[in-house]
Amino acid sequence: MPGVATVAGEDYVGRPRPRDVMKRTEGARGGARPASVSRERAQCACHNRPMDDEREAQPAAGRSRGEYAAYFAYLMRRKRLGLLYRNVWLYPRLARHLPGKALDVGCGIGDFVRFRPHTMGVDVNPEAVGFCAEQGLDVRLMRPDELPFGDGTFDSVNLDNVLEHLEHPQKLLAEIRRVLAPDGVLLVGVPGERGFASDPDHKRHYPQARLVECLRSAGFEPRRLFHQPFRSKLLDRRFRYYALYGLFGRGAVGEDHVEQK
Repeated sequence: MPGVATVAGEDYVGRPRPRDVMKRTEGARGGARPASVSRERAQCACHNRPMDDEREAQPAAGRSRGEYAAYFAYLMRRKRLGLLYRNVWLYPRLARHLPGKALDVGCGIGDFVRFRPHTMGVDVNPEAVGFCAEQGLDVRLMRPDELPFGDGTFDSVNLDNVLEHLEHPQKLLAEIRRVLAPDGVLLVGVPGERGFASDPDHKRHYPQARLVECLRSAGFEPRRLFHQPFRSKLLDRRFRYYALYGLFGRGAVGEDHVEQK
């Protein structure tokens, strides 16, 4: 894989060198429960029961309605500290890497869609999508590994704390590549050691080399790698919101295209 040089605490893809380097979504993003959440939806989620207007919706393959409702309730219990960290520190730094019309895949309860203008969200969880609709957010329900959009629809895609939930991510990555414009970018975020261990739904841990290998096998090339809030072995082990991020483009990225700062 290409070498990675550390610059001001962030990693950049550099010239090729011998391979000498060979990770759960903290859940989909969520924060403190907004005051506008309806009592009915909260009660339905806590009791694994769908709302009346969603009883006819079919859960995605491999998940029951009760499982979706339970995970939605889990998202709604997010701590205020996490929401503050995301809105004040994390999201402004992620948004600067996402040009034009963006898609947030696995948007959960819609925090990033709410934060960034011109952003659409998708999620497999009908409870989360229903909640987002109540908040007036542009979020669509998707089937597993199927994005309900045409080819080349988006200038950028955000896949933040989603990849680690998937046992086999290649089909979803292929769909993301399909809906991206030819010059579009994909931003992928995966949790560190502490974050990975914090969610029982997490399945695959992604250190840096494994993340790059996974995305390359799906037809993406790395442009930039960085950590949030900053690179730290201590935070990796102790801070649940610590994460590795990679910015990827479609196809090969020549040396002249590598971001330098």
